[in-house]
Amino acid sequence: MYQTIFSYSLFLIIFANLFSIAHAAINLKESYIGCYLNISSTKTVASVGSVNECSLECTDEINNMIALKSGKECNCIGRLDSAVASSQCDVLCANRDACGGRDSYSVYKSKPRKTHDDYASFETRQTDVILMTLPNTYTFEMCAHFCFETNCTFFQEIDTSNKCGCFQEHGTGSSYFTKLICDTCSSDGSKVCKCYHQGHEEKITIFATRFQYDFQRGVSTYSHCRNRIKGNYEITANCPDGCDPGWRGDSCRERDCSSDGGDCPVGMECIESTVNGNKYVECVCPPGKVRNKWYQCEVFRKNLALHKPPYYSSTYDEHDNPTMGAHYKIHLTDGNYDGYHISHILDAMPAWMAVDLLSLYCVGFIRAYNRINQMTEMLKRMDKFVVRLNETFDVSNREDIRDKVNLCGYGPEEAIQGGNPMIVVCENFTIFTRFVFIQPSDERMKDHHTALAELEVFEAGCDLFNGRCEEVEPCREEKKENLTVIHCNELPTTNYTLSVTHAAIDLKESYIGCYRNISSTKTVASVGSVNEYLLECNLEIINMIALKSGKECNCIGRLDSAVALSQCDVPCANRDACGGRDSYSVYKSKPRKTHDDYASFETRQTDVILMTLPNTYTFEMCAHFCFETNYTFFQKIDTLNRCSCFHEHGTGSSYFTRLICDS
Repeated sequence: MYQTIFSYSLFLIIFANLFSIAHAAINLKESYIGCYLNISSTKTVASVGSVNECSLECTDEINNMIALKSGKECNCIGRLDSAVASSQCDVLCANRDACGGRDSYSVYKSKPRKTHDDYASFETRQTDVILMTLPNTYTFEMCAHFCFETNCTFFQEIDTSNKCGCFQEHGTGSSYFTKLICDTCSSDGSKVCKCYHQGHEEKITIFATRFQYDFQRGVSTYSHCRNRIKGNYEITANCPDGCDPGWRGDSCRERDCSSDGGDCPVGMECIESTVNGNKYVECVCPPGKVRNKWYQCEVFRKNLALHKPPYYSSTYDEHDNPTMGAHYKIHLTDGNYDGYHISHILDAMPAWMAVDLLSLYCVGFIRAYNRINQMTEMLKRMDKFVVRLNETFDVSNREDIRDKVNLCGYGPEEAIQGGNPMIVVCENFTIFTRFVFIQPSDERMKDHHTALAELEVFEAGCDLFNGRCEEVEPCREEKKENLTVIHCNELPTTNYTLSVTHAAIDLKESYIGCYRNISSTKTVASVGSVNEYLLECNLEIINMIALKSGKECNCIGRLDSAVALSQCDVPCANRDACGGRDSYSVYKSKPRKTHDDYASFETRQTDVILMTLPNTYTFEMCAHFCFETNYTFFQKIDTLNRCSCFHEHGTGSSYFTRLICDS
């Protein structure tokens, strides 16, 4: 028996040692990348106590970066952008590690990269714009970082002479996209030295740099030696003539803020930051702006189209083709930028693809990413494409929409290959928009083959061309509910109140339940009570709030996955019920001002169940009755105060425009 216990104990010790070796603590100094406002998370853990604890949570994720926020939230991330000064990540984890800010993320590299952002494989190498000779101990990641630092969009397979090649735009020709296989390095089995598409090992695979990569910009990937040969990029042990302005160190790879502004791009400032007790040099944008994926400063904007529902005037058969692309409806707004995963329409009229933003916005500009075009004629299909806008739209409409909706603007005279955005800035920033349309030009409609890989939509602002106001007119931004309204003069007197004093809600009457899943329109990282958050959601059109982890609060429009009330067991500071670690306490915060409209029909639908309401009825009473009796739809209350519910609507003409609700 004692031998059995001893053997089992020995097993536990060995297992624990192996586990700790597999998850050795990361080096905070070497792994820190920077502070960011935008990430794409594949896994979120509500609370960790340190950077290393977050790294452990992400062990099984294929990506190799982690992002911490608000001193405890941990994210395993595949993408990041919108860099800001590290001073904006000023909230510490329990162990004093730098763990983000209220709205920002401290990003670290948690382990060696095992995969890369593959774009496509081609028969021949692309024309290199810039080359770097890598050391014999190179990794694929070295090449990715060099091409990203030199602001190139693509890099390709490292050649036999250790040359890393970068370029901005790929050519036409046969392309292939299958499962990516990555081989480890002979010198270091934890790192990758070669990647290729399965079944196409002999072809040349190219990779995108803009979305999955970033690194600490205080140290360069190559030596900035004074008098180096133009176009010569390599790492040298020392530079006999010294360093270029803005650089220092024996190999001239350390950025020097005291010389020529640290060689930072125009518009950025070189600063020294201290993170986790370590000093870093950063090129940062002015206050109110972020460094984007193209190493430029811009006002931070969220992509309004991301994961919003797309619609099409026609659809191509949904399928995967390793040479011509994966054609699926979701790809227009799914956040996948490679030119292989695309949305495609197949009609000459009305020939539109659209995204429903689900709320009204004043659109400033869009970014459209093209597909991989194997032939020049395919590429020309998107020449001078048209962007249109409208407040309302019947998505079943198959009429010509060109004269019925508003014009935003036109794409470039000559379309470009996928991987780089085609940007269209709208001509008018004052149009209220819910639907954004992409159409081919009038000349190309006959081709009936319009396709895109991704569509991004961004809100207007005075920072863009003075809000499209005349040069002599001042541009003013007015925050109105969830949108920014542009005025080309002094702000008008508003006919609504931006701030309303709310009476405290009755917690007993307003409590709805405990839920696992919500759809949030606004999130505040920390509140002390249920009532403290009411004012935060004052301008939201929806009427429910959801609290999580004792302080996080959300203005929500949808909810599902109800659980027992006991699973919302974390109180706020004032002891209100405020969710759980992975659950939300949901409350009704105010009377409902709108409802979930579906469509309008010429005649009433056939009632399955009826309830006569009191004379003091509200629309919400009817909604609750039909929901309680498990029906899918309800319709306008009739003249006899009857609320009717049914499961399925009939055929017939239907209409969908802006919903008006009377009190």
